[in-house]
Amino acid sequence: FAVTGFVDALRDDDVGNAVLFAVLFVGVLFLARLRSQENSVVLRGDLAAWLERTSSVSGETEETLANRAVSRLRAGFNGGSEADE
Repeated sequence: FAVTGFVDALRDDDVGNAVLFAVLFVGVLFLARLRSQENSVVLRGDLAAWLERTSSVSGETEETLANRAVSRLRAGFNGGSEADE
C-alpha cells in the first residue's frame, strides 16, 4: 500500500505525502530484511569450507552434516546424547 500511496501522492503533486509514503516503504523493506536475517547463522570461513569438503567426500548434504555436528556439540554440553533430553 505504500507504493500505491506514493504513486497517488505524486500524481496529485502532494510532495509531503509522497515523502511520507516513500519513508514508509523504505521502513517496511528494512524491517523485512531484518526479519529475514533473524534466523540465519553466519559460519566462519573455515567451518563453511569443512562442510563443503566433507559433503563432497561423504555425499551427505551440508545441512545434514551441520545438524549432526550441532547435535554432537549439544550432547557434549549435556554430558550425554541428545536423546537423553
